[in-house]
Amino acid sequence: MDVKLLSSKLGPAIEDSLVLSEWNSMLKIFALSSEDLLYKWESYVVYLDNNDLEFNIDTLKSFQQHLQNELEEKSRKQQQQQQNGHTPSSASRPTPSRLNGTSDILTSMLTPGSGGSISRKRKAVLPMQTPSRIKQRSNAPLSSSPIPSDQLSSPMRGTGGMSMLQTPDRSLSQPIISRGIVETLNGNITKLPFPEGSSENRVKLAVNVNLKKFNYRTMYQKLGDASEILDLQIEDAVSWVKQAYDYDDKLFGNPAYISQDDIIAVGRIVPDSPGEDKINIKSMMLESSRRLSSGMRIQLNFDAIEGQGAVQSFFPGQIVAFSGSNANGRYFAVKKILDLPLLPGTATAKSELFDHVQRQDNGPIQVFAASGPFTGRNNLDFEPLVRFIDYVNEQTHKPDTVILSGPFLDINHPLVQSGSFTIPESYDKSPDTFTLDDIFKAYIKPILTSIDPSIQVIIIPSVKDVISNHTAFPQRPLDRKALELPKNFKCLSNPATFQLNEVVFTASTTDSIADIVSNLVVINGDDNTNKITMAMEHVIRQRRVYPIFPAAKGRDGQITTGLDVPYLGLASIYEGNPDIIITPSMLKHTAQIVNNVVAINPGQLAKGSTGTFASITVNPLSTSDDGDEDEAVTNRVWERARVDIINI
Repeated sequence: MDVKLLSSKLGPAIEDSLVLSEWNSMLKIFALSSEDLLYKWESYVVYLDNNDLEFNIDTLKSFQQHLQNELEEKSRKQQQQQQNGHTPSSASRPTPSRLNGTSDILTSMLTPGSGGSISRKRKAVLPMQTPSRIKQRSNAPLSSSPIPSDQLSSPMRGTGGMSMLQTPDRSLSQPIISRGIVETLNGNITKLPFPEGSSENRVKLAVNVNLKKFNYRTMYQKLGDASEILDLQIEDAVSWVKQAYDYDDKLFGNPAYISQDDIIAVGRIVPDSPGEDKINIKSMMLESSRRLSSGMRIQLNFDAIEGQGAVQSFFPGQIVAFSGSNANGRYFAVKKILDLPLLPGTATAKSELFDHVQRQDNGPIQVFAASGPFTGRNNLDFEPLVRFIDYVNEQTHKPDTVILSGPFLDINHPLVQSGSFTIPESYDKSPDTFTLDDIFKAYIKPILTSIDPSIQVIIIPSVKDVISNHTAFPQRPLDRKALELPKNFKCLSNPATFQLNEVVFTASTTDSIADIVSNLVVINGDDNTNKITMAMEHVIRQRRVYPIFPAAKGRDGQITTGLDVPYLGLASIYEGNPDIIITPSMLKHTAQIVNNVVAINPGQLAKGSTGTFASITVNPLSTSDDGDEDEAVTNRVWERARVDIINI
């Protein structure tokens, strides 16, 4: 990577010969490209929860020690597996192995959840009840350490002092000043003026999913049911490719079968060893459907396309289509990569569009989207959320809708794990019966309900939320009545697809972008390859909000998202692509147009001193009065939506 490009991303310190020499040395030591090392540096900054971290020789050496510690930890775990006799075979498998679908990688998926089962009502953790096996979140500061048992405390009634959970007194808070717009998409689009005296019913919400289907029981999935849904994903892709490329059924075949003839092979990318969770260009295998190949797997060879052609990328669980042959029985030689076809864009009847424009008084609709966590890791004061709500209420023209994505109360928060919080005097409940739901009702609910009641608020849960009794993905909505939220709040599922007038949104709280980026293998890429854009395109082309399988693992070796595999169909995108997709991520905030879809990562509201949210303004679609009023018109939201990422 060019030094000037590195300097633009890391700062001028990289131009120093000593720093640059240390950087190049790390490239050799860890066998990484400059781009990969840059991504690891960005992850390291998030890990420290310090976005103001200066890049210099000292921090670079600390970063190198951090990477070394990770390698040593991984090596230690592998040695422990060997001692226990569970070492997965790392030898290559040139001969196609007949496996029963995905049984060997499904075994670990039978119990969904990212941290164990969580009951509906969770009593605050008492000293003797502190779960010792729950690890702190991976982005905890390096200086953080497990809290000694003598410092653990149960929730206590407040005695007048300032509690770590005390809701800030707004009269004493710092002025609510936005630091301004840090990124804009479609900045050339001029926002139409908002009509004066607009009614509070300018935007009509329509939910496009059956929320009752998300009320399934977790931890009851069966291996056969999981295998069926995974096989169905491949069969669906076969029909997409057949229809898009007008291929005959005879062209589709078993990639593990020896033949000199070229075939079309459709299947799932899997590692060559079931015990591995990472892939590279030499370790990828293709697993086809039971109908086409009886679940057999075959090694993939990309020699024919490597070094030439378009940039391609792959990750575990990706559904792919290749043209090639298996001439020797040892591997399938890929000669051409077939892109999965895109779903059509959404369209609306002219008569409906006229109704929406009238409802909006010929003005635009405005949506604010913010994602958790909503408080820092060293306190529970929810100051970033307070600042955001006050910013919303102070707008001359208030947004029509606010989308809040969890976690609201993170199960991995150190103070939640230790029980180090107090009960406010105003909250009339005994400490003996105080639950984590009461934290929400005592501290978070007053902040949320201070939002202007004319604003529609949409709540999307997270599998990390302790206030949710459903910790697997896909995830049921939170209980609005149990949380005592007013009627202008609408609790939706994770993921959720809904409409605001004619504009179709898909939103989820799973960090699919970071999980794809951390597992992505790029072919024919260069220093300018944007992995975040690639990840967003994969979500759209795969037609699944979380297309990785098995679920990715974090730095602590634990899975990031507990998947309930038989119900993954609830996380699929059907019929047409959404106009706007909101995928919050720990990676840098961004707003892009990807395959005519406005893809937004609003960032995290509580992220050091750089918390961000997204302001989305969509101008009305102008159509002619000519033609049939039932004629469908493509929404073309990417041409009329402006997105501002704002630092709060």
